[in-house]
Amino acid sequence: MYPCLRLTHPDAQLGDNVPHIAGELHVEIGHHRSLRVNGRAFYLGSASGEGCNCLINTLSQVLETHVDSRLVRRDLQRDFPTGRDQVTEANFLDFRVHWRAIVQSLSRHSCIRHPDPENLRLVCVDLTILGHGDVVGNPNGETYHLARTGMDHFVPLLLRQR
Repeated sequence: MYPCLRLTHPDAQLGDNVPHIAGELHVEIGHHRSLRVNGRAFYLGSASGEGCNCLINTLSQVLETHVDSRLVRRDLQRDFPTGRDQVTEANFLDFRVHWRAIVQSLSRHSCIRHPDPENLRLVCVDLTILGHGDVVGNPNGETYHLARTGMDHFVPLLLRQR
């Protein structure tokens, strides 16, 4: 056996039963579109999938920027013109790759609020594969939540008021 081929990381082993959320998150799924993330109650919002812009629409909602997603998509097409992360007129966006550019574009086009990606922490809970998700941004930044409800569809997680 070649020593360089020995893989000890849990993801390299047969089977796949380790959590895949970057960061310490505890997620509980409830009824009627509700869930708890680290003890805080949320409900699932909605986002249009038109033009494959649900991630843009979702981030616009959670950051309360209310920007036309077509403007943001054009910025992304300019910022990611080729390669694996290319953005076209209507392709799916990758949360981990495109989130920062989306927030920067929302800031550029917003007349209400100007979120700074350097001061944000975004928590994306995967509702298709429980125990999975992503946490990106500044660990000490203001935290916002969203959910991936399908392989490529995102919706905002809205804080449930008591």
